[in-house]
Amino acid sequence: MKPSVRHHVKQVIRRIARGVFRLTRPLARPLLFRLRSYFMSDIRQEMMEEINKLNWMQQQHHHQIVQELERLSNATKLHTRLSQKIFSSQLSQEDIEHQLDRIETYSLVDANRVAIDSGPDEVLVKTTVGYVLCAAKDYALLASLLQAGELEPGTRHVIERFIQPGDVFIDVGANIGLHSIAAARAMSGQGKIIAFEPFEQTCKLLEKNLWLNGFSAISEVSRLALSDKAETRRLHLGVTSGHHSLYELETPAFYATTSVDVTTIALDDFLPENLTVKLLKIDAEGAEIDIIKGAQKLLKSNPQMLLIVELGLSHLKRNTLDLEEWLEHFTSLGLVYSVINVQTGDLEDWSVEQLSKTTSVNLLFSSANSQPAKGVNA
Repeated sequence: MKPSVRHHVKQVIRRIARGVFRLTRPLARPLLFRLRSYFMSDIRQEMMEEINKLNWMQQQHHHQIVQELERLSNATKLHTRLSQKIFSSQLSQEDIEHQLDRIETYSLVDANRVAIDSGPDEVLVKTTVGYVLCAAKDYALLASLLQAGELEPGTRHVIERFIQPGDVFIDVGANIGLHSIAAARAMSGQGKIIAFEPFEQTCKLLEKNLWLNGFSAISEVSRLALSDKAETRRLHLGVTSGHHSLYELETPAFYATTSVDVTTIALDDFLPENLTVKLLKIDAEGAEIDIIKGAQKLLKSNPQMLLIVELGLSHLKRNTLDLEEWLEHFTSLGLVYSVINVQTGDLEDWSVEQLSKTTSVNLLFSSANSQPAKGVNA
């Protein structure tokens, strides 16, 4: 067959096919759709089942994740609560242990505190430095000794730190002798205690207490009041033996103020010449500067001598002195001061402004190049 004939036949067949397709298309399409739906229904069903299964698995997995997160959150909260309880328990335990230690300490203290009636006017008390006699009606002193065992632990520590066997210790305003006894113990019985207490009843107790503790042999007790010159003055009696003063006192309304005559003397006139003194303690309730004025020879001949001096702002007010003027009496001698920590005895560096805000404090004066001055805690 010739190519032209073949081509012509193909075109005729195509026209017939197109015509048949057009005629059968409206009838064939629904049939074909039905056939496709028939063959695809199982596959669609399987796919839907797989999709539903996957959705269910995803929901279960999501639910498990949520549950795990909730469990972890609860565990974290529980851990936090337990940690807080453990921490609180530790704090409580530490607090309880601290309280038990305090109870034990105070129990031992109470067990060691002894107050024995020793006559109509005296009570024997066990203190940190030994047994001492107190006036039976000196209730403030008795209460302090029964509670704490002493009056100024920090000052005692300083005395014990610097006093050695063979030293001389001068105690001005010795009261019943707690610091004199502490110094005598630090000397191990070798040295000299010179103690001044102008009130007769307290002076007798001082002598008895030094004897009671075995230090009479190294002690010299004087009932003279120290000042800048020799004369007779009024000693104003405070509510407790440690508050007697040559200057008028501010006393409670319930307390009837009384005074007695005492003889005063300058320290330079009392002491032998060329005496080497290690430590001079002055607690004279406002007469400190008068005593310093009467001890110029002693201070100049003992440039390395240490001084413990009470600074009481109420005393300065009564004597119309300001703080800088009071300090000048010491710094003009080349002395520097350190504050004695009332409990530990540590030497602290305080400014004048800090001193002006305290009521009462004991100061240690020493030469600028001495050991105490170099060991001050800032």
